[in-house]
Amino acid sequence: MTEPTLDNVKFSRSSFFLKIQNGFKEIKKDPHMIKLSIYYTIIATITWLIIANMMQPYAKDFGYTEAEMGILFSLLYLGYTIINFIIVYFKDKITKKMFYLSIPFVIGIPLIFSTVVSKELAPLIILIVMIPNGIKYSFLDKFVNEEFPSNVRATAMSSLNMLYNISFVVLNFLAGIVQDNFNTKLVFFSLGVISLLVAFPLSVLLVRESKYK
Repeated sequence: MTEPTLDNVKFSRSSFFLKIQNGFKEIKKDPHMIKLSIYYTIIATITWLIIANMMQPYAKDFGYTEAEMGILFSLLYLGYTIINFIIVYFKDKITKKMFYLSIPFVIGIPLIFSTVVSKELAPLIILIVMIPNGIKYSFLDKFVNEEFPSNVRATAMSSLNMLYNISFVVLNFLAGIVQDNFNTKLVFFSLGVISLLVAFPLSVLLVRESKYK
């Protein structure tokens, strides 16, 4: 990919908002980019929300103590690192079509079953849903980057990440309400439903397009 050189436009409030406006024009310029932007936002928001705020409360729902969680998450991050290393090692065999279709299932199915597993199996649920967060940076960010022309890529990705951050704040707020009134298991289940009922249909629409066949 050819990246643009830095321009010499002096930073100002107006230039900042102009770049943001131009970035949003790129991510909504056609139906394909709208679908891809929504897909990216859903996957990025769910995976980061789980990594950032949901794993420890989920373990606590099963009665794990602070000492047990210290050991548990050390092992989980070790497993997470090894699995992501193996996946990235075979990155040349993973196509856009394969990635787009599989990730909503990798996220959604464990989250759906997260409400009914035993305490012993709960760490496996956590490990599985951790994995997409790591490979997002190796695959999803790369795939989405390739969709934008090089002269607008940085601006478009900045706007897309702004959309993702807004989505994260909103979803984190709603998840906190659910946690306060119910538990983290219900948050996991709800995220699984979003992944399967929204992200997966979007992935099907994306891979039907000729560029992924």
